[in-house]
Amino acid sequence: RDFPDIYLQASLDGMGARGELMRKGLRWEDAVANRRRLLAECPHIDFVVHAIVSALNALHLPEFYRDWLDQGLITPGGMQLNILHGPPHYNVRELPARLKDRVERSYREHLAFLASLGDAAAAPRRDFEAVIRYMRAEDCELTEDFRARNRELDLLREYANEHDPNAV
Repeated sequence: RDFPDIYLQASLDGMGARGELMRKGLRWEDAVANRRRLLAECPHIDFVVHAIVSALNALHLPEFYRDWLDQGLITPGGMQLNILHGPPHYNVRELPARLKDRVERSYREHLAFLASLGDAAAAPRRDFEAVIRYMRAEDCELTEDFRARNRELDLLREYANEHDPNAV
């Protein structure tokens, strides 16, 4: 307790296999175990999940927030969102209109939940609102670029997994 004001951010962009896919080398079970250990041994540390919002995870961030809040792994203010701008095929502005609609509906429902938490969730509320504004500011739809790049990455990962059982 020599350092009473410690602020720690964990770069986590999704739960489970999605989180592991997005952060090479992440083992989800370890992330959860480490957070639980931190809570047990250093409960005074101010902890925040720092998530990068992209086309790969935009639909799932409200679920991630709720899951960790329900488990007591974050506080209501315990998630910070930053928007990925490039590469373009992962930018949320590139999502097709129907997916943008789904993301916005999901975020609007989540914003209502966050509002019910009061001022403690003010920062995540601002972040989710900012994602909606940013996503809706422009329509680009590079969907085929997104698919092509992910096919390439899937092939690379499959090759890596065949040759390295510890590869993600």
